[in-house]
Amino acid sequence: MALLPPELWIKILDHVARPVGDVGESKDWPSHSAHWQRGSPLKLATVCRDWRKLVHNFPDMWNSLSYAISEHSFARGGPAGVRSWLARSGSRPLTLQFLCFCQDPLILNTFLEVFYPHFPRLAVLRVGLGGAIRGDILPIPRVDMPSCWFVDANFSNETYVAWFAPFFQNQLPGLRALQMREHTFTISHMPVERHIYKLTHLDAVVNNFNMRPVDLLRGCPHIVVCRLHFSFGHSNGTSGVTAFKPFTLAHLRTLWINVQYSYSWNDVFADATFPALEEMTLIGSMWPVPTFAPFLERSCCPLRHLSLQGCNASATEVIGILHAVTETLETFYLSGYDFSGLSSFNDALLDALDPQLQDVFVPYLRSLEISTCGSLQTMDGRFFDMVRARMTSTRTVALLHISLSCGLQELKKPSFHKLDFTGLANLVQQHPELTVELSPDPFA
Repeated sequence: MALLPPELWIKILDHVARPVGDVGESKDWPSHSAHWQRGSPLKLATVCRDWRKLVHNFPDMWNSLSYAISEHSFARGGPAGVRSWLARSGSRPLTLQFLCFCQDPLILNTFLEVFYPHFPRLAVLRVGLGGAIRGDILPIPRVDMPSCWFVDANFSNETYVAWFAPFFQNQLPGLRALQMREHTFTISHMPVERHIYKLTHLDAVVNNFNMRPVDLLRGCPHIVVCRLHFSFGHSNGTSGVTAFKPFTLAHLRTLWINVQYSYSWNDVFADATFPALEEMTLIGSMWPVPTFAPFLERSCCPLRHLSLQGCNASATEVIGILHAVTETLETFYLSGYDFSGLSSFNDALLDALDPQLQDVFVPYLRSLEISTCGSLQTMDGRFFDMVRARMTSTRTVALLHISLSCGLQELKKPSFHKLDFTGLANLVQQHPELTVELSPDPFA
């Protein structure tokens, strides 16, 4: 210890204590553990007496806590240990995660009594309650949290949603990342609308909001990453046709929408322009809607990744979508849930992708994934011919990844696509840079 001045040791410990990830440093979400995976101060404090003194007196070593509440942790004196840990963090902004795995409200409330006094300095809060608490939960305090920028709430039933809802009645001027992935069977409304204007990252089940998805997006002008999930049978807002004014999300780079079923809500893409969009995933049979290709053309966005999962569009509609982003698209994923086959994946689509038959089309495409629960709707060998043409063409970049997946009934057909599967498998030997995934494997 004497070989280095205390100021240098403080810098070393500060490096150890610094969180691994920050949503502001990445266009996508940090990992769930990004804010609490760091060197344990408890372990550092066991090195020697001088280390223990230095660590205990360095608040930044203690301003991040992830804790699992259970009968076992309670019996081992957990509340006292948590109180000491948080006390050492002083007045620093706090990253707090607590997960509850018990049913006794006395145990949970004992820990909440320790956590609640520190809520005014929350920076990151992640809460997860599983099981069923058999009794009343200590109410959320009404305090301002000026440093709170990231909230991640995950609840399994209505009781927990109702308990946490008052959290959003507090002042949260710094909130910019909100993750609310309650089970889609919860229907309670979280009063979060007044906080969404400054959000840059949103990952939520839409039933948390008392507004239509198009209004939700319109209310987030600074949004960079947005993921929207729809619960089964959920409907937002009022029905009927409503006239909207066009709106632009200038910063949105990643959009992920999961709409598995039919819903009564107005089209997100009819009036929107997303000029910075780079990645998009649409899940559900209602995609792509008729306004989708015009939306892409209007946005002129640098879309690099497009995933249409559970798609029921025709090949002509898919070709129109690809034409809208032909100069930028690098990865394309197309799948269907219908066991009758993926109708949009046919020879017309393959002809459009073949540089020997058509004008240059998505010339920078490097990854192509096709997945269907049914049989392939193309001529035997046609997919292989298209891939081989793109591997040798001077007008397109070579493909780096190919994935072809179909239902088991394909193997039982007399006209099984053996040429496609054998040809693609052999193509890897000629082009080592190419990876091919085939499912099912007829040669296994």
